[in-house]
Amino acid sequence: MVKRKQSAGGIVFDVINCTIMIILAFIMVYPFWAELVMSFTSSDSLVSLGQKFWPAKLSFESYRVTFNFGAIPRGYLNTIIRAGFGIPLNILFTFFGAFFLSKKHLPLRGFFTGMIIFTMFFSGGLIPSYLLIRNLGLVDSRFALILPSLTSAGWLVIARNFLMTLPDTLEEAATIDGASPPQILFRIVLPISTPIMAVIALWSGVMHWNAWFDSMIYISTNNKQVLQVVLRELLKATDPQTLMAMSEMGVEGLDLSQMLAESIKAGALMVSIGPIIMLYPFLQKYFVKGLLVGSLKG
Repeated sequence: MVKRKQSAGGIVFDVINCTIMIILAFIMVYPFWAELVMSFTSSDSLVSLGQKFWPAKLSFESYRVTFNFGAIPRGYLNTIIRAGFGIPLNILFTFFGAFFLSKKHLPLRGFFTGMIIFTMFFSGGLIPSYLLIRNLGLVDSRFALILPSLTSAGWLVIARNFLMTLPDTLEEAATIDGASPPQILFRIVLPISTPIMAVIALWSGVMHWNAWFDSMIYISTNNKQVLQVVLRELLKATDPQTLMAMSEMGVEGLDLSQMLAESIKAGALMVSIGPIIMLYPFLQKYFVKGLLVGSLKG
């Protein structure tokens, strides 16, 4: 195979592209790296040497404070409960809704699809949503964080378009072999829909894990607040004394008054985003296939 010699203009173009991508990558990665380094740097090193690209003196004191901070374990538990119930329900309702919308023989299929897409651009707003939650008796209940977000218009449209790409001959052959509609749904359609369901699961997981506004509005009991609300209150604190007052239990062997608030906050940030970072690589392989096949289709 003969290689074509690249022109000087092509080489310059590639160099410029690579340079721009390296700069963009550095701009995106460095804030995360800076917080990670700060979380592993001792407070005295931060005071004397300032922020470095590498930890000047390795320390786990910020993580000891984080895991002994009374509200954070409770916030973790509440967020895990929310995600544990929310993600399966999101997948279930999205899959069922998309499956029926993908059927061309469904009566008023175009009308229902149009109404769902309409909600992507227009909504009732915050006040009607709160009044609805209050009238349903869900205020200060974990159901207020799960039921309003069982699915979304965007998820339904993408999953519907994915299912529309599946050949009708699969269901026809299964019907001829005597398979019932539930068997076709769960034993044929669902297994081959793994890519788009994985994408929905990841989107749902990120949504539930990072959500804080609905919990701040609907939940009034501190013991039910999710992790991101706890983290928000933690980041609002400006000095170690405030953090000490917020903590419900002491941290043995550490004096919070001698620690930098930024170091404690960095540790809390790393702890909060860790699960999502560890989960993403396992589901990333489904993104290209799931989103490409689920792109806009008539």
